[in-house]
Amino acid sequence: MVILHKISGNLTISALLLVNLLIITGISAYSQGFMVSGKIEDIVSGMPIPDATLYINGTSKGTITGLDGGFKLSEVVLPCELIISHVSYELKKIPLQDASSLENLWFGLDQKLVILEEVTVIHERLRKEYLRRFKTWFLGRDYEKYNADIINDSVLIFSIYDNEQFSVYANEPIIVDLPATGYSLKVDLVKFDLQYEEELWGYHCSILGFYYFNPIDPETHRQQRIIARNRTEHYYNSIMHFCRSLYHNSLAENGYVFERDCFREENESSESEFKPDFIASYGSDPYGNQQLLLTQFACKKFRITFNYNARNRPVDLTYLDSNPTRLEWSGLRFLSDSIHIYPSGRIPDNSILFSKSISRKGVASMLPEDYIPSMQ
Repeated sequence: MVILHKISGNLTISALLLVNLLIITGISAYSQGFMVSGKIEDIVSGMPIPDATLYINGTSKGTITGLDGGFKLSEVVLPCELIISHVSYELKKIPLQDASSLENLWFGLDQKLVILEEVTVIHERLRKEYLRRFKTWFLGRDYEKYNADIINDSVLIFSIYDNEQFSVYANEPIIVDLPATGYSLKVDLVKFDLQYEEELWGYHCSILGFYYFNPIDPETHRQQRIIARNRTEHYYNSIMHFCRSLYHNSLAENGYVFERDCFREENESSESEFKPDFIASYGSDPYGNQQLLLTQFACKKFRITFNYNARNRPVDLTYLDSNPTRLEWSGLRFLSDSIHIYPSGRIPDNSILFSKSISRKGVASMLPEDYIPSMQ
């Protein structure tokens, strides 16, 4: 059970009207945007930094600084994260929220210091095995099926621990080829961890990184149709699909059954079983950006069941004769006492952890934040 209400005001809005309003708001947000401009310089010498890549995290919107270190980005949708990446300088992340202060910006970069701590030196055969495991968890279980691959895996640095747990860093951006979905993906990987945790039913990975999509134009109309179909299939039962469905209060319409997965402790009151799972409040952040805020959790661990048909499309469970033919299960755990979700489905601060089916899709199934599924 989820309670929905507005953050402020005494007016009560019906769930259906609220969902329609939010869907319109979420889609129209991508049709407008702001100009972001400024200059990048070395923070010590004050010299301009040319050829630095600037992009909006999780999108295909980006540019490269000129000889004077200047840049311009148009049609930027707020809120977002501006990432500045250069092989000789430390990665920089700048939250963009306030529409009144987006032009004539200045950013200073620190030169990169390469410090290798706890790096495991492994022979070639063992590296190949850990690289295979990394690709399986990082790109997703079906990455070979879609011909996804890491073009420059030599930049990966492994740290291996007990029980086959390991971490991976990268000393420069990872380039991922995604022919099935028509993208070349640049990943500024900060850290990858594969760990074993009983509460999440085994191994799970956590990825801290930033993503820049470069679309590849298909050569024929047939390839264009195939790519559109592949993107749609990757989208359903993904983190983006689930979080957008949660934001719009349309989990059942999108094939999801969402249930708490916690047991009552012996000293816990039985009344807790009848408390709402959490409170979901729609409102704006201090800069006027729409968001969904989840608080007051009765339980932070949930089980997700995704119902879909033979065409790999979600089944609308609000219909009595929905008749799903296939099921997939996932786990979810909220990592914070308050969770923010934006209309695009983005979750800042990596405050939700998924396991099983949804988590297995990996980076090879990621899509830009402004993606809208094809109706074909």
